[in-house]
Amino acid sequence: MRATLGLAAILLVGASLAGCQTIQPGTPASYADCDKLIAQYAHVRPDRLNPQEWGLRNWDGMRSAFDRNGDQRLDLAELAHRTQPPADRWERKGYEAQARNFRKLDRGNKGYLDRDDIVVAARGAFRNRDRDRDDWLTRDECAATLPHPIDFV
Repeated sequence: MRATLGLAAILLVGASLAGCQTIQPGTPASYADCDKLIAQYAHVRPDRLNPQEWGLRNWDGMRSAFDRNGDQRLDLAELAHRTQPPADRWERKGYEAQARNFRKLDRGNKGYLDRDDIVVAARGAFRNRDRDRDDWLTRDECAATLPHPIDFV
């Protein structure tokens, strides 16, 4: 179970970071990075993000990183960069783990992930960053918690 959740986190990490082009992995977010992020995605309040806006940020990152055919949906082939399981035993184990994680995120077993699936999946990462638990991510909370790949699920 933990390994599966860890792999789901890895799947969403790339997408989440892809939505923040100015933030490099391993580099703490600056206030300027957080200001850009908030300016781009905050619609309800101009100075902070709510869970829905955070989820849309993750969706934009995943869509731009993985949606190869432009259909606004992500299927397993796009996310895994292959159309069938690999022949190598270890690569196949990784692929099977990706497939399990994909099925967990795919609410309704549609065979693809859409915006709503990613927004729901991103709520956990939002809660981990929302230090005062007020359902708003401020620039201070953003700078203190980004990037931290483990929390992106």
